[in-house]
Amino acid sequence: MKPGLRVIALGAAVAALLGCDSGRSEPTTLQEAVDDIVVPHIALGANVGIVVGVSQAGQRSTFAYGERRLGSGEPLTADTVFEIGSVTKAFTAVALAQMHLRGELRLEDPLQDFLPPGVRVPMRGDSVITLRHLANHSSGLPRQPTNMDTDQDDPYAGYTEARMFEFLNGYALPRDPGSGFEYSNAGYGLLGYALGARHGTDFETVLRARVLDPLGLTHTAMTLTDAQQARLAQGYHGNRAVEPLHMEDITQGGGGLKSDLNDMLTFLDAAMGVGPSPLEEAMKLTQEQTFGSFDTVYFQVDGVGLGWNLDVQDGAPLVFKNGGNIGFTAFIGFDRERQQGVVVLANSSLNPDAFTTFIGLEVLKKLRAAPGTWAASHGCGQGG
Repeated sequence: MKPGLRVIALGAAVAALLGCDSGRSEPTTLQEAVDDIVVPHIALGANVGIVVGVSQAGQRSTFAYGERRLGSGEPLTADTVFEIGSVTKAFTAVALAQMHLRGELRLEDPLQDFLPPGVRVPMRGDSVITLRHLANHSSGLPRQPTNMDTDQDDPYAGYTEARMFEFLNGYALPRDPGSGFEYSNAGYGLLGYALGARHGTDFETVLRARVLDPLGLTHTAMTLTDAQQARLAQGYHGNRAVEPLHMEDITQGGGGLKSDLNDMLTFLDAAMGVGPSPLEEAMKLTQEQTFGSFDTVYFQVDGVGLGWNLDVQDGAPLVFKNGGNIGFTAFIGFDRERQQGVVVLANSSLNPDAFTTFIGLEVLKKLRAAPGTWAASHGCGQGG
C-alpha cells in the first residue's frame, strides 16, 4: 500500500505512546500484539468498542475491547452484532460472481436489462453500464445519488426506488463506463437491486440464497430478527449515540448488512480458501483484478477486483475491504497465500474508515512477522 494509509504515521505514533507495555519492544503473543495496536484507540476515547478476529489457516482468535453501550460496562463479544457498512459490497460481489458462474446472468449484462420500463440508465455514446462496471466502481456513477440529502445522519431513510430511478433518468455520465474509477455507493445499491430483480424478488432474499445460507451465516442479515436486534451494539459518532441506518432495497447492496465477528470470520475463511466451500470459485473470481490502481483521501491501492481492493503490503499480496456507516466502522483483509486474515468491527464512526483499516493492516503485519502460527493469550485487552 503506497505510501500506505495517509494516517498511518499518526496511528503508529499513538500506538507507540499508549501501547499496553511501553517497556516491551516486541510482542511475544498474538494477544499482546493486538492489545498494542487496539488499546490506544480505546484509551484515547476515539472508539467506544472494538472487536478483532484473526484467522490463521482457520485457527481463530477473537479479542474484544470497550463497551457495547457507553458507560454500561457491558462487554462486546464475538456474538455482538455490528453494522458492517461498505464491507457489504464484498458480499454483494460474491453473490454477483456466484450468479454469473451459475449462468443466471453475465458480468457484461447491461444494467438497463434489470430495471423497469421507463427507467433510463445513462450512457456515453454507445457505451453502456454493465454489472461488472458497477462491481468495480468504473460505471461513471457518483458516490451517492445527486438527489440524496447527504447532510443527514441517515441519508438513506426514505430514499426509495422512485428517487433512485429519478436520479438515473436525469444523470449525465462524466466519462465512458469502464474508463475511470469513482467509488459509488449508488452503483452498488443498483447492483444489489439488479440481482434481486433477476429472480423477481429483493436483494436480501437473493443474498441469503446465494451467499449467506451456503456459508451458514445465520447471524448476518439486512433485516434483523428480535434476537439479533437484542445483540446489536449501540453505534456512536464520537460519544453521541446514533440510530441504525434505514436502507431500502435499492441501496442495501452498498452497505446494508449487519453481522457478528463469528460470521465474519466464517466469511473470511471462505474468502481465503480455508477448507472446502460451496463458494470457492465465486470467491476466486471476485479477487481477480478487473481495474487498475486508484487513489482516495486515505490510501492508494494497486487494483480492484469485484468488491475487493487488491494491494501489496510488505511485498505480500493483500485483499481487503473497509467501510463505515454513521456509528460503525469495519475492516476485513487477508493474505490468501499465507491464509492469514483479520476482521475489525467498531461501534464508533468518529474516526474515518482508515483508522479501523490501520488496525487491521497492523495486525496483518504482525502476523506476517511472527514465526509460525501465533496462539492467542491474555494481555491488557479482553481476549478469547
